Amino acid sequence: MNKRMIPIGIPTLHCYNRLTRLIQSLDEQTHDCIEISFLIIDNGGNLQTSPFAKELAQVKRPIDLVVPPKNLGVSASFNAIIRHFGQCIITGDDVTFTLEDISLLLQEAEASPDSVFVGEQEGGWTLFWMNRPDTWLSMGGFDEGFYPAYYEDNDADRRLTLAGLARSKVVLPGWSHANSSTLYDGTPEYQAQHWQNFHRNGMYYLQKWGGAPGQERFLTPFNGEAQ
Repeated sequence: MNKRMIPIGIPTLHCYNRLTRLIQSLDEQTHDCIEISFLIIDNGGNLQTSPFAKELAQVKRPIDLVVPPKNLGVSASFNAIIRHFGQCIITGDDVTFTLEDISLLLQEAEASPDSVFVGEQEGGWTLFWMNRPDTWLSMGGFDEGFYPAYYEDNDADRRLTLAGLARSKVVLPGWSHANSSTLYDGTPEYQAQHWQNFHRNGMYYLQKWGGAPGQERFLTPFNGEAQ
């Protein structure tokens, strides 16, 4: 039986231990219908000189590593992965899941072809299948104004809702998420900068939609005003 090759895109910043755990876990698994490959966007730029480089070199599945000249942030990383692969899995480095979970995402995508994204039920955006990449990119992709992270997922949900488009969710038995691990694994300086970025992105969301998530007033970004 021919297996379907599923590319998995993973942006990472400095949680190389969690990234390695995820990739090694998936590499140990087999599935009758699925084969996998990895694309890592190393926004921290230090993976190749970290102790985990040797461990990843032992992974049997193909791994492509991209080291941008600076931290692209979540939105730009997601957009780059989608432009490169089209349909693909996108995930964070702080989750674990199984090849059977991927199979469930694909089954839901086949059952719901109009869904732009198919993600896990609980976290929503920590692991998802990019089901209609051309549709999403024609809408501008993820808003890279939310930098480096946070609120880009709320913005995506808002835009999908206004466009009358769906995002399906499915329960994935093997999925788990170490919430805010990038924050808590960071240095005190990184954590201080994180909260500044979080506040700034929250203000950007308010300006764009006229209210916090769930309290939006604008039906068009920035109420139709040029930015």
